[in-house]
Amino acid sequence: MRTDLSNREARRIALAAQGFADRAPAGRIDSRHFDRLFKRVKAVQLDSVNVAVRAHYMPAFSRLGPYSRERLDAYAYRARRLFEAWGHAASLLPVEHYPLLRHRMQAAGAHGHAFAGKRGDYVEAVYSYVKSGGKSLRPAAAMLACGAVGGDEARALPMAAAIEVCHTWTLVHDDVIDRDSTRRGVPTVHTAYAQRAEAEFGWRGADAEHYGRTIALLTGDVQQAWSWSLMFEAHLERGVSAEVVIRLAQELAADVTPMLVEGETLDVQFSGRRRPLTEELILDMLWKKTGALYEYAGRAGAAIGLNDADPELPMVRSMAKFCSLCGTAFQIQDDILGAVGDARQLGKPVGSDIREGKSTLLTLKALDRADDQQRRRILATLGDSGASEDEVDAVTRLMRDLGVIQYAQDISHRYVDEALQHLRRLPASDYTGLLENWARYLIQRRF
Repeated sequence: MRTDLSNREARRIALAAQGFADRAPAGRIDSRHFDRLFKRVKAVQLDSVNVAVRAHYMPAFSRLGPYSRERLDAYAYRARRLFEAWGHAASLLPVEHYPLLRHRMQAAGAHGHAFAGKRGDYVEAVYSYVKSGGKSLRPAAAMLACGAVGGDEARALPMAAAIEVCHTWTLVHDDVIDRDSTRRGVPTVHTAYAQRAEAEFGWRGADAEHYGRTIALLTGDVQQAWSWSLMFEAHLERGVSAEVVIRLAQELAADVTPMLVEGETLDVQFSGRRRPLTEELILDMLWKKTGALYEYAGRAGAAIGLNDADPELPMVRSMAKFCSLCGTAFQIQDDILGAVGDARQLGKPVGSDIREGKSTLLTLKALDRADDQQRRRILATLGDSGASEDEVDAVTRLMRDLGVIQYAQDISHRYVDEALQHLRRLPASDYTGLLENWARYLIQRRF
């Protein structure tokens, strides 16, 4: 871990500490404050928080009165706990930190087939989403679940990173399927490499687009393989039982991945579909598309914490169910933000679900509550890839007026409330407290 921060980096940490300590009383973490804190200091290494504040700015803080040593200690403690969870699989734990994966990356860089004298494009593409950040909520669940059952969360680190890289390959492929142009504020892989094909290879139109999609598909394939490598390090580097790792690997391959693919398939099939859908069908699709991997993250973390492969252990079942329900709530909130969020905060387009004709709880309930004229307006825009901003805005205003946003928010809150009942079956601890904050953050976030 770095401790040699520059004065500029230290000041950034200290300013964040001021705002966070002032606005977040001990024992309570408001998601709005966390949003701002996370964005400002997520790139700074974990152990640097205390070092920067104490070494560079303790005298200044002492003179400010309210920002006492105790307040800073409280801030640093909460920040460490949050960063341990949210930051590991993104900037704090880049995948090259793992020996096995680093060896494979070096080999890929050395032997990647060159085009026009360059190493293979896929090598750089594999890192693009990881380097651009992300919320890392799934690895957070795995590590906090490990601690919540009494385990050492450090042992869950390789599994947490594996889950994040696994999630990342699904994003790369999902962006191709949804034809999205940005992700996390940067061009999606297929978009970036289509542009590169034009700029560097002189390809145009369909040829450039095909190259971009090809690189995206191959990137996802490599990321999936590397997620397995990270998973096996749980045994090779952290001493987790081989039986636990093998059973978790088998579950990811045989159960979770097919479920994710089925959920994505249903999402595509439901898009633009005019025959009636139900709330139950859409929630089932959302769970398969998103909730299944959250459930797996909770179960994997708990299994590693107990070092036991039995999925029927009470604490493992409770943690898995907690994360499963939270995962569906997360996806509902994601759909809400996709319709009425801020594109600058999200780092991706708002309204794309409407243009793609996606069947969400929002569109389902909007069509159910709309009168004939409103329904015609919604249907005219839903699924129209060329819909203007004004047309999309008109549909989102209708969703607000019809109470659809509140309806979806109520459902996500019910899911989290039910999830917390399962969490409370575990012994109370700092970890269960953080998991409760994690759950509430899922449905209060703005990006």
